[in-house]
Amino acid sequence: MSNQTEQKPPGTGEKKKPPETAALGDGRVFVGRDSQGAVQTVRAEMVLKEGIHYNKISGKAAINSGGYNRLNQVANINLIKPNSTIVDGNLKPNPHVEIDQKTKCISMVWTRTVGIGFSPVGNLVLVDKSVVFNVRTYFLQDLQAKIKRFPTAGVMGRLDKPPTSWKGIEEKWAKTDSGKSYKEKKEIEVKPGADSDLFFVPVDYFGDTALGLWVDLTHPEIQAAYNEHQQRQKFADRIADTICGRNVLKAHPAIGQGDITDRIVKDAAGKDTGTARVIVYGFKHALDLTDMKKLSTSAEHGDLDAAKEVIEDANVEIITDEEPNEPGLDEVDQGKAEQVEDEEAEEKPDDKKKGPDPEPEPEKPPAGEKADPSAKPEFKGKIATLALRGTVHPQQIVDTAEALGFRANLYTELSESQAEEVYRMLQKTGDV
Repeated sequence: MSNQTEQKPPGTGEKKKPPETAALGDGRVFVGRDSQGAVQTVRAEMVLKEGIHYNKISGKAAINSGGYNRLNQVANINLIKPNSTIVDGNLKPNPHVEIDQKTKCISMVWTRTVGIGFSPVGNLVLVDKSVVFNVRTYFLQDLQAKIKRFPTAGVMGRLDKPPTSWKGIEEKWAKTDSGKSYKEKKEIEVKPGADSDLFFVPVDYFGDTALGLWVDLTHPEIQAAYNEHQQRQKFADRIADTICGRNVLKAHPAIGQGDITDRIVKDAAGKDTGTARVIVYGFKHALDLTDMKKLSTSAEHGDLDAAKEVIEDANVEIITDEEPNEPGLDEVDQGKAEQVEDEEAEEKPDDKKKGPDPEPEPEKPPAGEKADPSAKPEFKGKIATLALRGTVHPQQIVDTAEALGFRANLYTELSESQAEEVYRMLQKTGDV
């Protein structure tokens, strides 16, 4: 369907009108109308904001669930939960949750979501996605990352051979004569002390023994990993559902994008503005909830003919996964962070009545500089200045953030409050 509308004004021949332009928040919208003037198609250029609608992971900009929800304001893709999902070849209620009989906590979640909407050319598209969420898998990944980075936290080994000592690579931050930070590496031998509490976490079994991780339960990094594990257990079903819905919107051709690195807006100097412009398409339709349920059922069974009965003369396409998707650790942590934020918001309904938090006490300026009474502390800016001047290596900032429990691949991903804590810690360690 074209974004241009053909009209025949009285006394003239056919004349093409250009697409109408309208404002949608801070984005631009092009609309196509039918012969009666009703809006039928929409092509919108939406503005997404870093930290709210997308996150930077390893240098790439990825849309988060908040961003997909914003894009879906135009795409109008209806997300429906089918009645059943497939678990090990058997139909189970959707979502299907497995509970560990010993801990009584969630161990695995299977969830399924169907998205119903129209493609940019007007075809009806049904996207069927499934996600399997294994809580233990992500716990093991976290532990492996911890012992790789902190040799004193543990070591990989066999169940039948408890370690008495092991070698590892210790990384420490040092400064050059000019004051710039660099990472210093050296091999060390680790010997568990009397206060250590080594515990074996199995990863795989081989005959009478098992391969796994010997971790020191007294180590703060192992305790932090276990805290993350508990958070994932608490929100497992909601994390899986968030990721599944995001995968559906990402796969639907009305949105159809996840990596928006090339859509980042830069200023005249070539610097990142913290925003991105993304194209999304929408179609007006007359489908009601009953129609959506019928279409969802047809997608659930892969029945194209049933879908075509709902919308006559429509081109219908069903996009589905052969196997459930198992999301990566970054996706899981992003989903968990969103659920934690939602819960904190629910637990503090009266925050608005209490008024704003008091302003933090401003820092004293260096000798010879006058304090600006109107200035407010901007710790993200201070962190960036340290990195750009070489006073503190960017990786050292990330390492400090992770030591404080903040997951960040780049120092620019830190929030203002996180940046403040990192800055305070760097002050304590004498790096600032």
